[in-house]
Order: sequence, then C-alpha cells, then structure tokens
Amino acid sequence: MKKLSRRRRQILAKALAAGAIAVVVAGLAVAGGYHAFAGWRARDLAAKATENCAAGNYRMAWLQIGSARGLRPDDPGVLRAAAHIEAALGLAAALEDFDRLAEKSPLAPADLQARAETAARHGTDAQAERAAKDLEASGNAPAAANARVLRQLRQGDLDRAIAEARRAVEATGDDDLELSLARLLVRRHGPELARSRSPGAEALLAAKQIAGLVDSLASTPLADQALALGLGSPSADPATRARWAAAAMRDLSPDNPALLPAATALVAAGAQSPADIYRRLRPVFDGSPIGRRAAFALWLSGAGMPDEALTLVTAQESAESTAAFGAHTEALFRLGNNEAVIAAAEAAANVDADIKLAARARAEYALGRGARSGANSLREAMAEAARRGRLESILPDADALGASTVADEKLVELCGDPALADYAFRVARDRLSRRGR
Repeated sequence: MKKLSRRRRQILAKALAAGAIAVVVAGLAVAGGYHAFAGWRARDLAAKATENCAAGNYRMAWLQIGSARGLRPDDPGVLRAAAHIEAALGLAAALEDFDRLAEKSPLAPADLQARAETAARHGTDAQAERAAKDLEASGNAPAAANARVLRQLRQGDLDRAIAEARRAVEATGDDDLELSLARLLVRRHGPELARSRSPGAEALLAAKQIAGLVDSLASTPLADQALALGLGSPSADPATRARWAAAAMRDLSPDNPALLPAATALVAAGAQSPADIYRRLRPVFDGSPIGRRAAFALWLSGAGMPDEALTLVTAQESAESTAAFGAHTEALFRLGNNEAVIAAAEAAANVDADIKLAARARAEYALGRGARSGANSLREAMAEAARRGRLESILPDADALGASTVADEKLVELCGDPALADYAFRVARDRLSRRGR
C-alpha cells in the first residue's frame, strides 16, 4: 500500500508540474497574442489616421493617432504617421517625432521633406539648415531650396526668400521652384501693382517676370496652378489675362484650380455674365467632392448669386466640413440671414473652431451685438486661430468688423502666452509694420 501510495504521489506531482507548465505556456501565448494584436492594431490605427489626414479629416486623424500612440508609442510606423500628421497640422512636435523616428528607422524621402519643412517653420537656424542639407543630400535639391525659402519667409524676410528662390531656379530649372518664385513675386509686388496707377520700376519688372514664369509653365503639369496664380494677381494686362482665361476654360474640370479665377476674369472683362458662368459650370461641379462644390458656391456668392450657392452645399454638409461651412455661411451673410449663421455655427460639430467662431462673431456684429457677444466670439476665434498658426487670416476680418481695438488687445494677450509668444509677436510685428508703426 505504501509503494502504491508513493507511486500515486509521483504521478500526481508530475501531473501538477505538467499543469503548471501548461498554464505558464498558455499565459505566455496569451501575452504574446495580445502583444501582436496591440502592434497590429496600433499600425492599423496609424494607417487610418494617415488616410483621414490626407482627406482633411484632421479631428478623426488626431483621435486615431492618439489611440495608436497609446498602444505602441515607439513603433516606427506609429511615429512616422504621428510626425506627418503633426507636420500637416503645423505643430512643432513633429520635429521631435521625426528625430525619434530617425533613431529607429532610416527616414524615407517624404519624411526628410516633411522634417525640413517643419524645421523651417519651427526649428532653430541650425535645425533648419541641417534638415535642408539632409534633404539635399538625398537627391531632392528643389525641395531643400523650398525649405530654405520657407525659412526666410518664416523669419519675415520676403526679399531674401525671393533671392533664395531665384538662385534655386537658376541652379535647378525646377518647375515647382519657378511657380514658388512667381508666388513670392506676386506676394511682394502684388499690392503695389493693384493699388497704384503708376507702379515703380521694380514692381513693373516683377509683373513682367510673373507673366514670363506663368507662360513658361504653360506646357508643364503645373500649367493650371500657374494660370490660377496669374489670373488671381494684378500683374497681367487685359490681353494677357484674356489669353490665360481662355486657356484655363479649355479644361472644364472641378479639379482645375484656374477655372474659377478664369470665370472671374471673364465676368470682369464683360465677356460673360455670372449667370452664363453658372449655367456653364454648374454641371461641372454637380457631383464633385464637397471642397470643389464649396469653392464654386463661394464664387457664386461673391458674384451676387447666393441663392444658387445654397443649392450647392447643404446645411448638413455645412455641419461636417469646414469648407462647406464657409461657403454655406457666406451665402447666408449675403442674404442678410445672420441668425441662420449663428445657428449653423452652433450645429457645426466637425468644423474648425476658429472658423465657426469667426463666422459667429461676424454675425453678432452684424446684428449689433458686437460690444459683448461679438467681441467675445472674436477673442475666442483669435485664440483658436493662434493655436492653428493662422492668426494672420482672421485679423483682416476683425478690422472689417470695426473691431481692430478688440483684435489688438487680444493680440497683446496672446503675446503673453509662453506657448504662443514667438508666433504672436511675429504677427504683431507684421501688423504694426503694415500700419507704418
């Protein structure tokens, strides 16, 4: 009996040991399975976030990349997606994430370009030049030159940016750089060409150079963008503008950026009426993506056809898209329906906060409520715009509302915010220089 009992104990011990091993193995398998699942899920979320960012759905992209980082913060695929999304949103944090990514994986050409552009906007001089040199060393000299131009612009030196672009065009002959140079010349000399009956010699030379650059790009894939720039600038004479408009109207596609500038030129020249343009282009834009329809709706409102504009963008679309919201509310403004604008702003769940707050402020000022609610909405809009790096775009609206004092006071307040001080000071300096102060 004792031998049998000992034998049973041995069998039991072996069974317990085997069971314990099985439990450990099963636990490791579960842990390994979760680890693999978490990695897959993080990369899947990162991929979806990248797709949403490319589609302009920044809110969803931000939520998804945040979830991905919660699962795998150091995964190269997650880091890459996060850096690109932050760069698209104009956030300085992208620079740190690109540096972290470089420690784990070689930077791809798109990574190098996005890092150079981010460093130009937010980095030190040393960081900006190092990123530009790395991009240049990868074989992309034109993009490196564009990053250097961007750096000069960020520092407020438009003349040096133009000089940098000229050197790059002469060195590379790159089409993108030619277009960039034309844009810089329009930015530098466009105001003088528009307001002066007798522009100076430098502005007149720039007008000739702009026209030459637009014409030189006519046979390239950038033709439509060049025509859009030329038609939207005051640099061309009537005959040149008519020639450019005719060229642009040969491509009746909602994706053609020169189409609406050409329509504006034709109406301004008396060649066609807004109603003619509407009949000709409505079939082109019907069924196109919301951003394209919104652009045409804005054009119609500006041409005195706000009722027709409202047929292109629905109230529901206005609540879900920043572009649609802008077009929808502009038509309502033109119709004098300011209460409807406020209602649209309240219903706009997925519209950028600065855009809907600015629209609300405009409506409240129009309704005579500027002293309190209008001013508060404007201040909130400026704060949101500053966080997105587009404060410059809201200040002219504030001035148009007669709220320059409110805007100036808020700008001073933003200069005291450590997170926004550098940017706010730069905007304030530019604003004062435009006033001659």
